[in-house]
Amino acid sequence: MRLSALTLIAVSLVVYPASAEICYTVTDLGTLGGAESYGRDINEAGWVTGWAENSSGDDRAFLFDGTTMVDLGTLGGSQSAGHSINSSGHVAGVGYDASGSPRAMVHDGTTMHNLGILPGGGDASVAVGINDAGIVVGHTRYPVFDFQAFVYSGGTMTSLGTLGGTSSRGSDINNAGHMVGDAQDAAGNYHAYLHDGTTMHDLGTLGGTDSDAEAISESGLVAGGSMRSDGSYHAFLYDGAMHDLGILGGDWSEARDLNDSGQVVGSSNIDFNPDSDNHAFFYDGSTLHDLNNLIDPASGWVLWDAHGINSAGQITGMGLFGGHRRAYLLNPVPEPGSLAMLAGLAVMGLLCWRRRYKA
Repeated sequence: MRLSALTLIAVSLVVYPASAEICYTVTDLGTLGGAESYGRDINEAGWVTGWAENSSGDDRAFLFDGTTMVDLGTLGGSQSAGHSINSSGHVAGVGYDASGSPRAMVHDGTTMHNLGILPGGGDASVAVGINDAGIVVGHTRYPVFDFQAFVYSGGTMTSLGTLGGTSSRGSDINNAGHMVGDAQDAAGNYHAYLHDGTTMHDLGTLGGTDSDAEAISESGLVAGGSMRSDGSYHAFLYDGAMHDLGILGGDWSEARDLNDSGQVVGSSNIDFNPDSDNHAFFYDGSTLHDLNNLIDPASGWVLWDAHGINSAGQITGMGLFGGHRRAYLLNPVPEPGSLAMLAGLAVMGLLCWRRRYKA
């Protein structure tokens, strides 16, 4: 029987799997005219926010909509940064005002809005998380370098309190209005917390004195980092209990973000050499992977940090490319089985077409 070229492609996909495990393609998100950029968060549409250097050397908040990096401007000063993006493409972060003071901000797609600071003499604020309802979490800094976590909703900024100490920070919020961050307890240690909208709950540690929560999923999973009893610091996943995700080497790892599937991304040192680069990691539910082992080794990238992941498994962060720190977007490569299935469907369609027009 004579096989068509498309059939041969389908057969080759089934019989000859890829020789290297390349799980992601890497896209350089570029800059705003300068040399460097940093990808901080990604929404379900694959849009990314972070900050990028412009031609004047200032860092500016950006929105990458899949094709173009757009400068989101400032609050009257020279710099800004995007930290979180929701499904509408609204960005929360920080912008400098005309006096040079950093203020929490939200960019609604048209305008950058100054959210102000908590009452009581704060000298700076930053927005770190935003949900689909536009509710924002972050923290205000006071002149004595204490921080107070806040939630911003309906034009009002409200303190989230602490765990008994004097300081707290807000990191993320989900669509249920549950918030995470870290807060000081009565003993002066900082612990990861989950705030359910009414009460701040201490999530504990992995055996050491301190921990912090960086992200919360829609299903209520929490990710962050914690000190262990041996003094090392490890990424964790919390699902009612705190689970140690391990390290890539050395003694430090930190989870930055996660999705509802329990996939986690972050950064880890790879050995005990203080001059070594940290590497971005991906946790698949059972194993911590160095993301540099899951991209084409000829790509020219060294991925240092993974800071955002969506439900499709797209990842953003920062790595070294061409001698500069650059924001990247990782897109998952379909597994060989998926490719074979798609090719098989194409072959079936071709055969149906031939039968239809042969009759």
